[in-house]
Amino acid sequence: MLEMGKPFEAALKEVDGTAETLEYHAKNAKQLLAGERLKQNGVEMRIDFAPSGVWGVITPWNYPFSIPFDAIAPCLLLGNTLVLKPAESTTLTGLELKKVLARAGLPKGVISTIVGGEKTGRVLVKSDVNGIFFVGSTAAGKNIFLNSAPHLHKLVLELGGSDPAIVCGDVDANSAAAGVVRTRFNNCGQVCCAAKRVFVDERIAKKFVSMVVEKTRSLKVGSGLTPKVDVGPLSSKAQLKLVETQVADAVKKGARVLVGGRRLKGKGFFFKPTVLVGVKKNMRVMREEVFGPVMPIASFKKLDDAIKEANNTSYGLGAYIWTSNKKKALEIAERLEAGTVWTNGWMWADSCPWGGTKQSGFGRTGGRYGVESFSNIKTVYLRQVK
Repeated sequence: MLEMGKPFEAALKEVDGTAETLEYHAKNAKQLLAGERLKQNGVEMRIDFAPSGVWGVITPWNYPFSIPFDAIAPCLLLGNTLVLKPAESTTLTGLELKKVLARAGLPKGVISTIVGGEKTGRVLVKSDVNGIFFVGSTAAGKNIFLNSAPHLHKLVLELGGSDPAIVCGDVDANSAAAGVVRTRFNNCGQVCCAAKRVFVDERIAKKFVSMVVEKTRSLKVGSGLTPKVDVGPLSSKAQLKLVETQVADAVKKGARVLVGGRRLKGKGFFFKPTVLVGVKKNMRVMREEVFGPVMPIASFKKLDDAIKEANNTSYGLGAYIWTSNKKKALEIAERLEAGTVWTNGWMWADSCPWGGTKQSGFGRTGGRYGVESFSNIKTVYLRQVK
């Protein structure tokens, strides 16, 4: 909270969510670690999840407490050890995390913590660890991929996202607007899986946009230490400037600002929650990952066109659908190029895998698939001696 400006209530939710993740892995350890028992041509086979060794864990600043546990939880189940390198801007959170685990009774040496910037991360990636878990930008993920190649590290990479949200004409506009606003402006828009590009059926577009603007105006912006704040500051001056240039590019190319569109006066890296309409595919807000409180909205006449534009991105992390028709939701979800698809609002389940496709990375965390990603899958053939 003090390092990256997250509102107090959101910081508490992050810690509570981390506790739930650990509790899930602890309660379901037997099932998560259970291998398979097969038989073919009279021969028994065992497929087991074995430890894979030491993992380098390089985590971002936007969820500095919870994201490390996406690797820590499965690694502890498997018997792996870890070297944690927190983001440079949230170093204190990373160091405090290690203290928390020590107080909980984790044996010394199971998790080591190193601090520093890009150079420190590069040294870790080029070391002889057995695997690298990284959450961050696509550009940084590609560098990790290249630097890991000589060692053939196992890799779990969760990279950038520009998640689309398709709002169909059969939903209540007010309810959909509330859901989209919540998913876009959470954590000041600094969320990999936020709904960053919104496509709404033209039949309800006018009402939907009106509701979005109304709800966006009502968001309270301020210091994370102030009670009831909805949107805190951006994490850094550089992040603020990037968001400003992305919005300025959209306006220059014809987008209209319905609310927000500028930084707040005074101290801090505050940018007003922003809604843009009249957006086009050549604008940066539609092509790049916008890590800030900016919502571009486009309307569509044909659902096929919306799906095409939703997939018109190099990213493939998540996607959202708002519809009252379950069959339609499943049909759209099947066509969307994403690792996770949410219908009618965001939710999270530790039992489900999480990760992306395309330029959003590969590998999974969460549930049994997460355990598999951090393991050495070992096959044993049990042929009887005659």
